[in-house]
Amino acid sequence: MNRSEDKFLSLFPTCFYVEGAERGVLVDYAHETLFYISKEHCEVLRLLENNAVDDVKEMMDDEESKLNYEQFVSFLLSGDMAVLTHDRNLFPPISEDLNDDAVRIIDSIIVLDDKMQDEYIQHVCEELQTVGCREVQLRQEHLDMKTMQMFLNAAAERGIRYVELHADYDKTVPIEEIEAIIERYPYLQSVCLYGFSENKRYVVTKKDDSYVPLEYGNIIFLKEPFDNGCCCGQICFSNMDFSGRWVNSFLKRKNGCLYKKVCIDADGNIRNCPSMQETYGNVADVSVADVIGSSRFTAYWEIKKDDIEVCKDCELRYNCTDCRAFIEEPENIFSKPAKCSYNPYKMKWDNECD
Repeated sequence: MNRSEDKFLSLFPTCFYVEGAERGVLVDYAHETLFYISKEHCEVLRLLENNAVDDVKEMMDDEESKLNYEQFVSFLLSGDMAVLTHDRNLFPPISEDLNDDAVRIIDSIIVLDDKMQDEYIQHVCEELQTVGCREVQLRQEHLDMKTMQMFLNAAAERGIRYVELHADYDKTVPIEEIEAIIERYPYLQSVCLYGFSENKRYVVTKKDDSYVPLEYGNIIFLKEPFDNGCCCGQICFSNMDFSGRWVNSFLKRKNGCLYKKVCIDADGNIRNCPSMQETYGNVADVSVADVIGSSRFTAYWEIKKDDIEVCKDCELRYNCTDCRAFIEEPENIFSKPAKCSYNPYKMKWDNECD
């Protein structure tokens, strides 16, 4: 290790470590790498936050511990995850404030059925516009192109810029018809069809010899049944979110699934999630803006991973979006997600998602 007299070690702001019950995890978002580290390494990183590198070394009890410490510091420096500095003020922490006070609703789930009239759909989109929602997940128990197009037409007039659809696969609907819809409505980014014979993804492109093909969106085929949305909520390593440092910051502060989300079911009832039983009135009688102004509704937004049983002991908790609809103890809102198969006390996944 290079001479570090009176120097401090600063992790780069793209690196985070999280301690769990039996081990920790060090995530380097800049290099898209993840390392499992011991609890002793977590303790070293905590000590380095407020002490010079050589001072921490002197805290070690024996020569073997000092050698292991030097190797760990060298690992961080050679991996471009940290830097030595005489002045820690040269590397101030980046603000982790969410800075989203002006955004009332980030995304919504709207459940459609084939009995809906255009007037109702227009009203729903007006309500979403009122609360500034620009991202929508549509759900249909049975794929109905007419109702979906009614929503897409209304959405275009109300500032919605991202739509994805989830429905059971219907072999009577030609795939070419779905492709045409994706090409016509560029904000329809994904169509997820459940109950197919295999898992596969098809990219819808505009092909022309005169230019590079343009990607319009995706049709995603999934083997599992949609079951009216009950397939949602699975937690496995393959759907952990390592997309950026902001994920870590966000999940320390808010609920990863329900924060600034609103749902309207097929009967017009306003919910936190279509799979949750509690309702807050019907969109025909109350405004979405009034509902999301209720502390009763927004209480779910504040349930963090550090509040949840078992999750608070998991080293992967700040990369895991949380489900409050399917939990192990339905009467305990802080219960572990029922569809999570990870045991942080054994450091083992019981099974993995397909």
